[in-house]
Amino acid sequence: ALGKIDKDLQRAVMDAGMPQVGIRSRTKAWDNPSSSNFDTLLELDLLKLVRNAGGETTAELVQEDGTTLWYSIMRGALQEVLLEKLPTQIGNNLHFGKKLADIVEADNNEGVLCKFTDDTMCGPFDLVIGCDGVKSAVKEYMGSGKIKNGEIGLYSGIRIK
Repeated sequence: ALGKIDKDLQRAVMDAGMPQVGIRSRTKAWDNPSSSNFDTLLELDLLKLVRNAGGETTAELVQEDGTTLWYSIMRGALQEVLLEKLPTQIGNNLHFGKKLADIVEADNNEGVLCKFTDDTMCGPFDLVIGCDGVKSAVKEYMGSGKIKNGEIGLYSGIRIK
């Protein structure tokens, strides 16, 4: 999706991130923590999943060389790329060290406004990107249309490689 907005920004994010090929969730017996044996709970081949999905999913995520556009990037690295690559007028609208309280429609349907817990507000925006971690208020909003407290986080124990 990022490539539809800006191919150069997509390339910069890909260069700063790591391509993902699989997801593996493993566990170790609690009664023997020194053991090096693990049981695999879940293992996914992302390229196979994307190819099998077919349609738009496959068309948009599988590149000509057969690799997938499925990347992982550390939050700080993503923030650095955004600051460096976005035009100044957009970069000036990046907000760090704030906690999102709500996303509301702007007047006249001209995008959305972001309200923060420090009672500040900014916008309107056509696009909101949340680099706010595992307890993401943006992700919570996307899932439910509401932000209760931005503290809904779940450690899944899934390792992404």
